[in-house]
Amino acid sequence: MSQQSNLTQHKFTNQFGNLVDKQREAGYRLPNNITSHLKKLQLATNEFKTVLDDALVGLPQDIVQNCQVVKFTSTELTVSVTSTTVANHMRYMQSQYLHELQTQSVLFQDILTLKIIVTNLPSFTR
Repeated sequence: MSQQSNLTQHKFTNQFGNLVDKQREAGYRLPNNITSHLKKLQLATNEFKTVLDDALVGLPQDIVQNCQVVKFTSTELTVSVTSTTVANHMRYMQSQYLHELQTQSVLFQDILTLKIIVTNLPSFTR
């Protein structure tokens, strides 16, 4: 009877599940350096969205919500958008956006370069 109760308490991994499900069931976690880098990018993304939203620089709310910071260094900020049209608009207005980021945010005050790229990948930070 004790052997059967041990079996009922243990949750078996779904052998037909995908790799992510199996790793989650096994208690797999990302390494600390990757986790801290993702948190840094999430913080930068949230700050970027807040500045653009508050500055009213001509981007609709749904476009701002689809922007993500994919690279953030002390002097460079790379933002991913999902549309070529939005990327072209942001590149055209790049100097205005850069000025708004530098003046409205302590996090971005030292940014010298703003790069815009187009991606169609799903968001992992939402």
